[in-house]
Amino acid sequence: MIAEISVRREDAVHGIELNRPGCGNLVTMEMVSALPDAFRGVPRDAKLVLVTGRGADFCKGRDYRSAPESANTGRAPRGRAGFAAGLSAGVLSSR
Repeated sequence: MIAEISVRREDAVHGIELNRPGCGNLVTMEMVSALPDAFRGVPRDAKLVLVTGRGADFCKGRDYRSAPESANTGRAPRGRAGFAAGLSAGVLSSR
């Protein structure tokens, strides 16, 4: 897992936390790529998955400054549809 996403478990609650409070938890392309793995790591006996953001903001959106490094790799999902598809794939494959 990358430093910008942390996971924790307390009883039947599995937490996934965005960890970039200094910028309102803007999501980088690296985070978009790592989120499906965070969901794949949810144990089968978890009753609740709680996604939170460290600090005052849950998530102010995408960090477009991170896009140029990954935009030409062809590996990172692009736009909202790519993000949703990657996240959905991670959630579905974890079950």
